[in-house]
Amino acid sequence: MRDQAATGPAAWVLVVSGLAVLWGCAVAPVSPAPPHSLSGRLALQVYAAGSGSDVTQNVSAGFEWTGDALRGQLDLLSPLGSVLAQARWDEGGAWLRTSGGAPVWHASADDLAAHALGQRIPLAAVFDWLQARPWSQASYSTVNSMTFEQLGWRVDLTSHGKGRIVAQRLDPPLVTLRIQLDKSSSP
Repeated sequence: MRDQAATGPAAWVLVVSGLAVLWGCAVAPVSPAPPHSLSGRLALQVYAAGSGSDVTQNVSAGFEWTGDALRGQLDLLSPLGSVLAQARWDEGGAWLRTSGGAPVWHASADDLAAHALGQRIPLAAVFDWLQARPWSQASYSTVNSMTFEQLGWRVDLTSHGKGRIVAQRLDPPLVTLRIQLDKSSSP
């Protein structure tokens, strides 16, 4: 009996240790969610005096957007897939690097867009617009079930099911931003 008493607690320690190891293997490790990413093509047109007038600026490029409105990266791509420009932003500011150039710092992603494109584009809001919703940090008004106005832009989601959105700045100069998401992107 004395041997049973001596080995009994040791056996329980082994059983409990074994269960702990098995439990640890059965529970999946918690990992951070992968960054949200979108890709596709964008076209930005600026009109001199409004719709129907001459286009004064026309930018078209592929894009890859990883992250969110607070922290992320946007690569603009040529038709052959080479990186034309790369923007990164976080709570400390935004950086723009063009092909072959050194990064240039800006106070915000919107300032970066103004410098790079010559027009103020509310990038934080665009991230939400691509997901078929108004930006939560600013008020908006509904035009109809598929269109809303926010930050001086009219956002048309009529073709969002096909991966397309169109946003137009309402104040001159008129700016139209068209985005076509790749089918593999998940807004």
